[in-house]
Amino acid sequence: MIRTSDRRARSVPAPWRGVRLTRIEVEADADGPTEAAIIPVDWGATEAAGLLALRRAPSRESAIDAAADWIDPIAAAAETAGMPEAATIAEDLHRAVIGRRAAPCAAIWQGVEDTQTPPGFVINLARFHDAETGFDVAGFAESVDLAVRSLALARPEAPVLAVGMADLALLLARLDLDYGSAEARDVAACLAGMLAATADAASARLLAGAMAPGYRIALPPVPERCVVPGLAEAAAAARQQAESLGRRHHRLVTGILPAGPVEMLLGVRTIGIAAPFSALDAEGNLAHWAAARLAASGRKPEQALAEALAGADPFGVPDRTARIAMREAVSPFFAIMPDAQAGLPLAKPALAHERLPARRGGRNPKG
Repeated sequence: MIRTSDRRARSVPAPWRGVRLTRIEVEADADGPTEAAIIPVDWGATEAAGLLALRRAPSRESAIDAAADWIDPIAAAAETAGMPEAATIAEDLHRAVIGRRAAPCAAIWQGVEDTQTPPGFVINLARFHDAETGFDVAGFAESVDLAVRSLALARPEAPVLAVGMADLALLLARLDLDYGSAEARDVAACLAGMLAATADAASARLLAGAMAPGYRIALPPVPERCVVPGLAEAAAAARQQAESLGRRHHRLVTGILPAGPVEMLLGVRTIGIAAPFSALDAEGNLAHWAAARLAASGRKPEQALAEALAGADPFGVPDRTARIAMREAVSPFFAIMPDAQAGLPLAKPALAHERLPARRGGRNPKG
């Protein structure tokens, strides 16, 4: 296992320079006092609470330091191994965290061995979608590849990895798709298929000169088409490439693990492939996914209310049959699946903010 010293101050990694930060205090523990976290201004109380739960030590209140604590050892291991990505892997991982696109499980953040759970990485699907440019297919594949390489460097002896995806429900809402529709299942299956194929290919490239026996790559087919431009084609190409490599290094590489603080840090609203159960949140307000669905369809809340009063479902809240169908569409691509999907408890609202200057280099804030 890779280890690193707990340095209290370090130079600011390049991806963080220019990122505006804020100090926010949250109740990380419902029974404990408020604690401060230093996070990008576009993060919120949920992300701050996730950071506080993931950090290695109480002194690591800054997202910069907490991320560097696990990223630096991975970059050092890549350099020691002479891997070509050694020069860029640290910056790629910092950018993934800043953009809340992807991050590893708590054991990687905290530098501890977890013999009960395989090392995992969560890919936040909703963060790859932009209302103007659509879904970033290439960026999604790059993040999956980065996740496998990073976990292999952090846990070189682990035979099983669990690279998974989250917030499918929010992505589907932004695509203006009913969770229970065939179109939504095709999108989900293409995403899962591309994730599995990309992860297998990344693991295959880790076989030392193709001399190790490895594990045979055999992937189920993906849908021939879906509403996301280029996704079905990219998933099919990824499957073909992975199977041409023949064998992968790891016994298993994909999986959706039980929710943890990494989902909070990423701002995930629904765990894994979980379906939304209501158009309202715990406070009785319009849920985030429902608001996204309205925005994607160009409707106003008044229109949705009128549809609801007329007996229609303006948001497409899925029933049990739809949830089962989605699970069946996606599960062939994941070696590890939870028994049941559950919602993510949100952190309590922040008590205070203090905007900090953009980081330009030198030392990080200590608090």
